[in-house]
Amino acid sequence: MNKTRHTALRLATFATLACASLVAATGCAAGGGDADGETFTILQYENPDSAQGQGWQLALEIFQEKHPDVDVDFQTTSFDAMRQNAKITLTGNDVPDVIEFNKGNADGGQLAGQGLLSPLTEQVEEFGWDEKVTGSMQAFAKYDEQGLAGSGEWYGIPNIGEYVMFYYNKELFAEAGITAEPTTLDEFEAAMDKLLAIGVTPISSSASTSQGFNQMWVWYSLVSAGADRDQIDGFMFLRDDVDFSKAPWIDGADRFEEWIDKGYVGDQLGGLSFEQATVNFLSGEKAMLIWNNGEFARIREQAPFEWDYFTLPGASMSMGSSGHLRGVPANAKNN
Repeated sequence: MNKTRHTALRLATFATLACASLVAATGCAAGGGDADGETFTILQYENPDSAQGQGWQLALEIFQEKHPDVDVDFQTTSFDAMRQNAKITLTGNDVPDVIEFNKGNADGGQLAGQGLLSPLTEQVEEFGWDEKVTGSMQAFAKYDEQGLAGSGEWYGIPNIGEYVMFYYNKELFAEAGITAEPTTLDEFEAAMDKLLAIGVTPISSSASTSQGFNQMWVWYSLVSAGADRDQIDGFMFLRDDVDFSKAPWIDGADRFEEWIDKGYVGDQLGGLSFEQATVNFLSGEKAMLIWNNGEFARIREQAPFEWDYFTLPGASMSMGSSGHLRGVPANAKNN
């Protein structure tokens, strides 16, 4: 897909989903009344330069055109701060009207299970959002009474449909004699061997206990490569007991260990965060970066080299996600 068109489509999607969350609180898409309070407050944590951040801004423009008399207080925090302070932020009566929060049992699930978020199932059905967000993309938007994802009420609208991929430096690939994108895992490993042969670390990575996501994503991508839908769902949604001594878990772990031993992901990663891994890729020092769609706009703007991307070659399933969620606090004044 053309990269400009790809970004435009994603931006339009983010704007639609962001506005959908505003609809849940105010009914903007249905021509409902303005917010009851003097100020309508939004708390989110996206980088304004990212497609998600641009989607928020476009959604605000759409919202304010429909409700010119509503004063919007658009607040920005950080991902870490939101995770750490979410329960405090949503407790009491002085809370935002719309928030962005992290998906998953430990975050969105706990907030939903503790009654801090308003269920949105009625709005989802009324406005047909379940026809726009379908299949596995719905999984982390729903939580049951115990706060477990995958079923129950809708508590948020995803801000993105994303997959994890390998961004790569086309110039380093050419220097190493890699003339085409690999299509199998064996071809991928052969390409990484060529990069090592010219002294280039194939994958820019990180393994810090705080924000060191890249190594985890490499491991889980290798697991997913040999998994089926039932195995992934059983693990992700705690539906089955997982035997990590069997495939695809042991196969992915063994291959991950081989990649570490061969130097595919570099070394001395314990103190590196994903931000540092991204900077190392953008500097031209490393050939690839494993990350999701969230870095697309940044790489497009900042990479001083020709680049492209592909998902893990030869994988039966590729790691992906429905992104962060837009939701409505239970105690919101304009709920």
